Amino acid sequence: MKLVKLAMLSLAVTATFTASARPARPVPYNVRQADGTEITLRTLGDEHFHFTVEAKSGAPVIKQNGTYFYAVVNPATGLAEASAVAVTARPTDKSFIEARENVAEAMRAATMQQAVITDNGISTLSTDSRATTGGFGLGANINGVPKNFVLEGDVPCLVLLVQFSDKKISTSTADINSWLNSDTPSAQWGGWEGGSVRSYYIKQSRNKFRPQFDLYGTATLSGTAASYQGREGTMLKEALEALQGDIDLKKYDVNGDGAVDNVYIIFAGMGGHLDSQYIWPANATTNLSYQGLKINRYSYVNEVDDANYQQGIGTFVHEFGHVLGLADLYTTAGNYPSNSTNYWTPTYWDVMDTGCDLLYGYYPPNLSAFERHALGWTEPYELNKAEFIYMQSNENNGQAAMFHNPSDENEVFYFEYRDQTGWDQYHCGKGLLIWQIQFDQNSWNNNGPNNNSSNPRVRLVAADGSNGDNTSVSYYNTIFYKTDPYLEGDPFPGSTGNTEFSPSSSPAFLSAAGKSMNLANGNAARITSIGNKAKNGKDYMCFSVDGAPDRGAYTNVLGEDEVLAAITGIESDAADTFAVSCSGREVSIAGAPAGTITAFDVTGRSVVSAMVDTDGTATFTIPATGIYILRAGSASAKIIIR
Repeated sequence: MKLVKLAMLSLAVTATFTASARPARPVPYNVRQADGTEITLRTLGDEHFHFTVEAKSGAPVIKQNGTYFYAVVNPATGLAEASAVAVTARPTDKSFIEARENVAEAMRAATMQQAVITDNGISTLSTDSRATTGGFGLGANINGVPKNFVLEGDVPCLVLLVQFSDKKISTSTADINSWLNSDTPSAQWGGWEGGSVRSYYIKQSRNKFRPQFDLYGTATLSGTAASYQGREGTMLKEALEALQGDIDLKKYDVNGDGAVDNVYIIFAGMGGHLDSQYIWPANATTNLSYQGLKINRYSYVNEVDDANYQQGIGTFVHEFGHVLGLADLYTTAGNYPSNSTNYWTPTYWDVMDTGCDLLYGYYPPNLSAFERHALGWTEPYELNKAEFIYMQSNENNGQAAMFHNPSDENEVFYFEYRDQTGWDQYHCGKGLLIWQIQFDQNSWNNNGPNNNSSNPRVRLVAADGSNGDNTSVSYYNTIFYKTDPYLEGDPFPGSTGNTEFSPSSSPAFLSAAGKSMNLANGNAARITSIGNKAKNGKDYMCFSVDGAPDRGAYTNVLGEDEVLAAITGIESDAADTFAVSCSGREVSIAGAPAGTITAFDVTGRSVVSAMVDTDGTATFTIPATGIYILRAGSASAKIIIR
């Protein structure tokens, strides 16, 4: 058969370097062959490397002259070439099926060897992997451009509407604005009710971060939609030239560093993650300047899905996560497994993986406890002693817990409760999610924390010990009906009823080095009695640390102030009290006795003290979210900082 060169492999070697994109949506789709027959295909990968497979077998295919052929490896050249015409049926040639991973590898190797192409100097690939100072779990830079997006307060965000000579925006500006900014759910998008991007991030940040997306446009560009594939920097340049007279860019340099924090484009039509012939949504870097300001970073996302409905917010939320500093949690190295039951990444459990596709993006899941902590929006409770924990769900603003490896400050386990409500309602299964994080600044700067299948740096510890999401078989069950057996077994106790996470359990509570880790009392860290309990009419996920029983002296309730157990040495229910008002973490006191006022956390540790003025007032800042007892003389008050 004729050897198929790289340009004919339906692979995208992008002209604009994109530091972070979203993965392909693994939805099977039908295409009509040149002879009139239909074939069902799926796209795997991301913008940097993606390929097409026949949906049932997972066998890579090549498009040539309007027809898809099964791909095989030419042993003489190591490149992929066309063989038999692809059909929607499981091939019977055993050797052909066994060779499919070799075909994908040949495609991947050819792609990664390509020379870097620049987009007229607008966006270029940088090999800079300097590890500059960044938060735990955040990339400090993209392409050497520091990430310094403001993460608290009311933050204006610049969004441009863009259409092309052959593809126009079909959604009303009012609907797009509602999709971005509405404070109430809407049922206008494809008939499904969902929240806005703004409401999603307000929820994730516990109201600390309130983005306002200012929509400008529509800018009509001179070229066709296809002509900007791989020329996204040119798309940005032309859009700014068309609209800059209407925009005061200084408003979008929130931190005053002389650079617009980010420009977000919504472009007409569908995206490359749905069909690889279109522009692939991503977050990228550039070197443009307008109105005396640099534009270092920009993002772009499609307007509609493959059914021509206004798409769900999941892709926008995912790419905006990159703007904030979060990394992709799928593999960005191109080493996608052809066997879809062998994934090592969180898949649908996380919006920075394929979770952005839950209910076609209308209900992206809550950010994980690790991601919220990395962004500075929550402060998980530190596990380091024998105690019994009550934990509310992520959706209900419950405080997560974490355990640090005493021998490695960059290895942390996070514990959070997902309950299939709110933004988490389309998860497959509910229960305690356990995350193992191994932070490495270079991995995050290079947007590849999960590129090593044998040692992913953001690993969901599955209660059933499984890897994989089985997307080739149960994609529709996963995103619509929440019945994927692989995902249902991931939480604790989950579908397997696993109630223990200890050095001797399966999976085992061990460090990445395979060693047990100790609590402050010298005992090996172990979590037992994992399960749900009701208290005061509310649902909690509970577990014991180091075998502690469920009784008041050991109980800590995470995320709920009215059922906080008594803390030894603190009279939390004293008769004398004073007036307290809170604005974020700023606390103001009135009517307190003269002297000193002290805030204690739930462990009884003093976290901050302040002098009470002669008029009985005091002001101070609580260092983190959580539950606190304020004590001044014989008077006390209980507060919760969200």
